[in-house]
Amino acid sequence: MKQNAFLGLAGLVLGVTLLASGCDKNPVISQRNINPSHSVRDNIEYWIRTDKQAYIQGEDSMQVCYSITNLVDKRREICEVVDVEYAKCDFSVEKEAGGQIWRNFYDIPDSDFVKLYLNPNETKEFCVIWNLRNDNGTPYPEDDFPADTGTYLVKGALREYNGLERVGLEIPIHIIE
Repeated sequence: MKQNAFLGLAGLVLGVTLLASGCDKNPVISQRNINPSHSVRDNIEYWIRTDKQAYIQGEDSMQVCYSITNLVDKRREICEVVDVEYAKCDFSVEKEAGGQIWRNFYDIPDSDFVKLYLNPNETKEFCVIWNLRNDNGTPYPEDDFPADTGTYLVKGALREYNGLERVGLEIPIHIIE
């Protein structure tokens, strides 16, 4: 019962966070269908979540988001990140039995670095869509194929330079028939 109450509260908090952070444009994630995992380090809260815990093989996509929140009342410099939106956060999917089957990018883009700041109680969120396909270890879509049924670990972390310790989080998802 306590765990369900916690997940309900976490869902409400994440739903409010999504609306406040501008992710309300993508209705895939709502306070009812989240799969969260989080950690707090040095007064920064880190979250990773997907839109649900189980997917039917052949579904089109899954959204995964990684967010960070400043829990103190002063502006903080978090780290330096690549100045390319899709490369600010590393996401990957691994088969529970081992072996990466997808990542959001393979080559770090040629780019400058920018400082990532968080104002008091501010949240920044980084989201990607995974097409539920095994990328076959390459960035080329022509060799991709549908992910098998089974349990997978979805992983995320900021791709940071000169900043706080890297905080990687993971959550399990299931692909079912």
